[in-house]
Amino acid sequence: MQRQTKRLSAATIRALGEILTGGDFYGGEAVWVFAWPLVLTGPGPAPAVGAQSPVRVLPNFDVVALDGLAPAEALLLDAFATRSADHVWTLSTASLLKALHASRGLEDLRRFLTGSSPGEELPQTVTALPADAASRTEKVRDLGTCHLLECVDEAQAVMIEKDRRAGALCSRIGPRHLMWWLPTIFRSSAPRC
Repeated sequence: MQRQTKRLSAATIRALGEILTGGDFYGGEAVWVFAWPLVLTGPGPAPAVGAQSPVRVLPNFDVVALDGLAPAEALLLDAFATRSADHVWTLSTASLLKALHASRGLEDLRRFLTGSSPGEELPQTVTALPADAASRTEKVRDLGTCHLLECVDEAQAVMIEKDRRAGALCSRIGPRHLMWWLPTIFRSSAPRC
């Protein structure tokens, strides 16, 4: 183990890899080479998510933790759903879009829900909601900052639109109005109406 980083060195991982071919098993769970020192020095691996905290997923988009959740599981649900009671989270399009905006993958949520409710299929309404949220994010793209400009008259708007440099950065959206794109490299040299 390296003292500065408190991580296993490559030599330690190689030595363990020679002993444990393709991973080993501890309590019925596969344990890979890099995890064995943690198993030997720590309290042991945590039980599987589904075994520790059964979760019911209801057709009305509620996720109910019957016996509570581990802190990591509660944080995961907090990222994708709104807590509506002590042991209840509610999924919505808005909560999923918020998670997507924060760069969370919807696959993490699906994996958690299917793994936490063993033997139960997810309701159709709940499987359709993430697909709908994902398709909404693909239909609209953020192209950057823009400003709405109002010119004193239509001739001024036409002149800016026809300008070789300025015309590439704007679009006419009315007789006297322009939508002006302001990439960061042009902000200091952008012409004014």
